[in-house]
Amino acid sequence: MPYIFGNDRLEEILWRLLDDRDPLLRAYVYPIRDDRKDDAVYIGPPFHGLIAWLRNEHNGGQFHIIIRRGKCMELSGIISIGVPLAAQGHR
Repeated sequence: MPYIFGNDRLEEILWRLLDDRDPLLRAYVYPIRDDRKDDAVYIGPPFHGLIAWLRNEHNGGQFHIIIRRGKCMELSGIISIGVPLAAQGHR
């Protein structure tokens, strides 16, 4: 499974989809822990603040993100998000 950040083409697709307001778009986000995909933490329309929301509300980490337009897969890959600064100070 490809890493999205660090791949210019996939990263461009991700940001474009996060700004796309097509009602057929659905994002599915699954945290990855111990090399296993956990239950989805988000299923719904993609939105521009999704990355910040995952960082702030789920303390960052690795996530498998899938974005579909109806039955068509638009993007699937892993995103790695740093831990929020506030959480880093509590270590």
